[in-house]
Amino acid sequence: MVRVLTYLIGVLALGAGVAWLADRPGRVVMTWQGYEIQTSLMAMMLALIVVTGIFILVWTVYRWIVEGPRALSDYFRSRRQVRGYEALSRGMIAVGAGDPALAAAQARQARKLLANEPLVSLLAAQSAQLSGNQKNAREAFESMLEDPQTALLGLHGLYVEAQRQGDMTAAAHFADEAVQRAPALQWAAEAALAARVSEENWDDAIERLDRNHANGLIDKAKHKRLKAVLLTAKALALEESDAETALTVAQEANKLAPDLVPAAAVAGRLLASAGRTGPASNLLDKAWRANPHADIASVYAHVRSGDSVRDRLKRVKALAAKTPDDEEARIAVANAAIEALDWAEARKTLEPLVDARPDRRVCLLMAEIEEGEHGDKGRVREWFARALRAPRDPAWVADGHVSDSWAPASPVSGRLDAYEWRVPDEDVAPPSAAVLEAQAHMTGDGEGPLLIDVTARSAEAPPKPEPEEVKAKDVPPASSAEAARTKKIAEEGAAGGKTEAPPQEDPAIAAASAFIRAPDDPGTDDGEDEPQRKWFGMFNNGDTRD
Repeated sequence: MVRVLTYLIGVLALGAGVAWLADRPGRVVMTWQGYEIQTSLMAMMLALIVVTGIFILVWTVYRWIVEGPRALSDYFRSRRQVRGYEALSRGMIAVGAGDPALAAAQARQARKLLANEPLVSLLAAQSAQLSGNQKNAREAFESMLEDPQTALLGLHGLYVEAQRQGDMTAAAHFADEAVQRAPALQWAAEAALAARVSEENWDDAIERLDRNHANGLIDKAKHKRLKAVLLTAKALALEESDAETALTVAQEANKLAPDLVPAAAVAGRLLASAGRTGPASNLLDKAWRANPHADIASVYAHVRSGDSVRDRLKRVKALAAKTPDDEEARIAVANAAIEALDWAEARKTLEPLVDARPDRRVCLLMAEIEEGEHGDKGRVREWFARALRAPRDPAWVADGHVSDSWAPASPVSGRLDAYEWRVPDEDVAPPSAAVLEAQAHMTGDGEGPLLIDVTARSAEAPPKPEPEEVKAKDVPPASSAEAARTKKIAEEGAAGGKTEAPPQEDPAIAAASAFIRAPDDPGTDDGEDEPQRKWFGMFNNGDTRD
C-alpha cells in the first residue's frame, strides 16, 4: 500500500512539473565555437533525456562485452551450488528418514557439485554409518581432521565409531585429542573423565574433574560432590596398601560430602584402625545424622576393638537414639541385639516394623529371633515364607543395575555418582541379599532342616542346645537341577555377586519353597507348627496378607 501511494505521488509530481514547464514556455540559446543554437526549453530537456539514454545503452553493451565471460561463469557456478545444496538437503533428510540408498546417492551428487563443502563429508559419513559401512564412515571422519573447521566434528565421529566397536582405548584417545583442541567441549571433557574413571586412574580423574570445573562445564556444588565420589574411590583402593594416605583422602571426601555414606564409612574405619576412636565416633555420628545407613552403623559398632557384644549393643543403641524413628536405626539395634543373644531387645526393637509391612531384612531377623529364642521351626518357616513375599530390601541401584556394594560410577552408562540407596524396581532387581541369606542357611541337598546358626554371630556367645533334628522324610528331596541351581544361587549370594532369576520363577523362592512345603511328621506333631499351618492355609487360599 505504501509503495502504491509513493508511486502515485511520484507520477503526480512529475505531471505537475511538466505542466508547470508547459505553461511557462521559453527559449534556450547556446553559443559554442562560433555557433549559436536556439531551441525551446522542452526540446532541450527531451534532447538531454535522449543523450542520457544513449550513454547508458553504450555503457551496458561495453560492460557485457568486457565482463560477460566472468558473469556467465558466476551464473553457472551459482547454479551448481544451488543444485549441490539441494542434494545435500535431500541427503540429510534421507539420513533422518533412515534411507541409506538415497542418502548415499545424494552424498555422491553433493560431492560432485560441492567439492569443498565440509557438510558433504558429514553426509557421506552419516550415510555410511546408516548403511553399516564402518570403514567408509571412519575414512570420512578422518578426512574431516584435515580441515580445522571440521576437525572437532571428525573427532567426535571417530569417538562414536570407536565406542560402537568396543575400542575404548581409541575412544579415549579421540576424546583427549578433542579436549586438547577445545578444552571447553562438553562431550570431550566428559568422555575423557569417564575414560579415567573406567581405568580406575583416580588421580588423573580428579585432575580432569578440576579442569572441567575451571572451564565452566560443571557448577561448584556438582564439582564438590563428584570430587568426593572420586576421592572415596581412591581411598577404598588405597585402604589395604596405604592406610595413611587413604585416611587423608577419605577425610577430604567426607568434608566435601558429609552425606556420602561410603566416604564416611571408609574414613571411620580407617580412623578406628589407627586407634583414633574419638574422631571416628564423631565423624560417624555426623554422617549418621545426615544419612542413616547400615554401613555407618556397622562401622560405628566396631569402632573400638576389643568391645564385647554387649558393649557394641550399647554403642549402637546410643547411635540409633539420635534418629529413633528411622528404620535403619531399628534394624541396626536388632542386629546388635541378636549378636548379643538379647532376643527380647531384638524383638522389642523390631515390633513397630513388624506391625507395618516388613521388608525381607525384618522378616529374616524375626526368623532368626524365633530360632534362637524358642527354636520354633513353625514360626521360622512362617517368617521365611513372609520374607519371600515381602518387599525388597534397599540396595545400591544405578541405571537398573543392583549391587550390594557401592561403586563410584555406573557399570551400565559410566555415569559418576549414579548409585542410589533405594528399593530396587521389582522388574529389574535380582533376589536380594536377604533372600539369598535365607537360602544360604538352608541345607544344599534338601535333606536337612532349615537352621539359623545364631551362635556363629559371636565367639563370646554361650553355647545353646542343639536344635531338635528333623527326619529326612520331613523334607522332600529336590531335583538335581533344582539342587544345582540352589547351590549356585547360595554361592553367588555369599560372594555378593549379581544373580539372575530363571524366566519362570525366582530361584530363591523355588529353593525355599521346597522346605516350606515340607509336611510335618505326624508322629511328632506337638502343635508347635499350628501357626505355620494357619499361615499356609491363608497362602493356599490366595490370601496375600503379610
